[in-house]
Amino acid sequence: MPKLSFPNLITIKEALRIVGKKKDYLKDLDSYIRINYKISGEFKFSKKNGWSIFYRKNGKSLCYVNLRERGFNVTVVIGASLNDVLKSSLVSTKINTLFKNAHQYHDGKWLHITVETKRDIEDIKQLLLIKKKPIKNSRQSE
Repeated sequence: MPKLSFPNLITIKEALRIVGKKKDYLKDLDSYIRINYKISGEFKFSKKNGWSIFYRKNGKSLCYVNLRERGFNVTVVIGASLNDVLKSSLVSTKINTLFKNAHQYHDGKWLHITVETKRDIEDIKQLLLIKKKPIKNSRQSE
């Protein structure tokens, strides 16, 4: 039986290779989070799910991205206190359906979004805005 070894840490370049044609969507999301929330993704590997990118700051999770061959999905947890805000937002029917059908856990509803289109990325950005306001740019406040 061959010995399983823990894979070496990957880079964003390697992550883009894994997701294939969806790489522009991943670049867009990563850039959006870096610019607006000042968070760099942290790569983690699990034997069950493979590579993921966790976006969190001070122990609080913004979202995480599960890398798949030729694609990826994003998980965003929306707390119960934000239910009404999400219902009145401009997210797509796909997101509204996911939200409506998601189980309400103690920390909120876990939305697992498979990214297929640019609209999915725009919806994820909207969910992140609902979840947490972007950090103000220090240049804007000068």
